[in-house]
Amino acid sequence: MEESKFSEEVIEQIKDIIPWGLSDENNLLIDKLILNDNLKTRYKTYGLCRECYQPNTSCDTSDFGYVYWCQSCNATRFEQDFKNWTSGDHHVDELVQKSQLKAKNYKEVIEWYNYQFEDVKTLIKDKSGITYTASWYGDLCMLEWDYVRNSWKRYNPGRVILRYLHDEPDNPVEFLKKVESRIAMNGSPNSARLYGITKDPKTGNFMMVMELKHIINFRDCVKNSNNNDRLKLLRDIARGLKDIHNNGLIHRNFHCGSLSIELDHAFYIVSITDLGSSQPANPKSIQDDQVQVYGVLPYVAPEILVGNEHTQAADIYGFGMIAYEIMTKLPPYHDVAHDESLASRICQGLRPSFNCKVPPLILDIIQRCWDADPSNRPNANELYSLLYKFGFDAFFVQSSLAYRQVLEAYKINSSSFTGFKDIKLHPQAVYTSKLLTFKDLPNPQNADVDQI
Repeated sequence: MEESKFSEEVIEQIKDIIPWGLSDENNLLIDKLILNDNLKTRYKTYGLCRECYQPNTSCDTSDFGYVYWCQSCNATRFEQDFKNWTSGDHHVDELVQKSQLKAKNYKEVIEWYNYQFEDVKTLIKDKSGITYTASWYGDLCMLEWDYVRNSWKRYNPGRVILRYLHDEPDNPVEFLKKVESRIAMNGSPNSARLYGITKDPKTGNFMMVMELKHIINFRDCVKNSNNNDRLKLLRDIARGLKDIHNNGLIHRNFHCGSLSIELDHAFYIVSITDLGSSQPANPKSIQDDQVQVYGVLPYVAPEILVGNEHTQAADIYGFGMIAYEIMTKLPPYHDVAHDESLASRICQGLRPSFNCKVPPLILDIIQRCWDADPSNRPNANELYSLLYKFGFDAFFVQSSLAYRQVLEAYKINSSSFTGFKDIKLHPQAVYTSKLLTFKDLPNPQNADVDQI
């Protein structure tokens, strides 16, 4: 179906009108001339492209001001440039080209980067791959078309992440699936942005080039947080998880180490990272039937411990454990060994105990996330909706139940809440991802309060 466009007659009458802050006269003229609601909304929201005089497809704010994007004109520019670069692999080329042709804003674009990175340092090595930090001397990231210089406006983000995945050399298709997952998340405010793909000239390995967040330690953040901070963290993490799930993805290893937290003007900004580990919820092919549980035991849902497939509900269970740590300032199961005995007790219904007063509405959300039956857990959309409403009511609606519960919890906890101050981690309490191999665990069930 051909996309609706402005006629030359309409363009001639509106091209000199600034669509923001329209006078009553111009507003009436626009309503008379533009009958297509989608075109009218895009025009009033994003303005006109300076080249084709059709409505832009986005107008985003950035550290460099407003960034305007016309999908049609920019797609033409990208297509004309395809002949000037190649990754050496047609699958990679096709994926990059596809993202450029489909991009409706600058954040949805990824690029192919010839390897020009310097000062490369290893950040993380784990089962899934290796994460490096590196510098690119020059302007790396695309913003918008510069009509004066007739070239792309770019900026230098400083240091970036280079992410190499262990399964890539022998199976580039799997690597590209993970790249597609990251592209889908580029529009989320709670996810680290993927800039593009490069190739290490020494090893021949493809790597993702990603945004490097200036990270604050999660537990330091929680330790120093107040009520407002904690509720905002819960809401923003739920929003990031909602964006992942609404793109048909599963995180598969969702724990506190998956979170990147920045401090910006006294506010904590949280992003979900765990670079490249999010996978399609319904993959078309499975390499083998072997069940491998890789993660951080306290955050792994009991149905996963006994060998069931990962689902979005398993991510929700992990969120419940993250929420527990945010509200109590205690890592879950901090005082016991993270071994087969703990895994067995989790399947039998054991859940962490609370060391403080938690608002009952929040407590109910956490306990629903922990339910042994995945179908009883809230989905990410409901989770975000509940936490958004609770946070709004708690701070703006003094007559609300949320406001009263937060106030009551504050009064009780202000004299007795110690959190991190007095805790000692068990020497076998492990909060980094590893391969978990347990056998003959009991079927997951909920336990009565007395049993827990």
